[in-house]
Amino acid sequence: SAVFSLRKNGVEFGTITFAAASTTGVFAAVSETVFVDGDELDVVAPAAMDATLRGLKFLIAGTL
Repeated sequence: SAVFSLRKNGVEFGTITFAAASTTGVFAAVSETVFVDGDELDVVAPAAMDATLRGLKFLIAGTL
């Protein structure tokens, strides 16, 4: 499995976890996160990358 960290301005607020052999990630967050103009979103890959884990795409949607 692989766990990607989602960070707002450098602070983790959630994760996306891909189980072994899965093509769909599972999003998890402790609470709602609000972004405003100027905030930065980073998706951080695991330190030890699996050679078969490549070509990933993330679609992140929100509401106004």
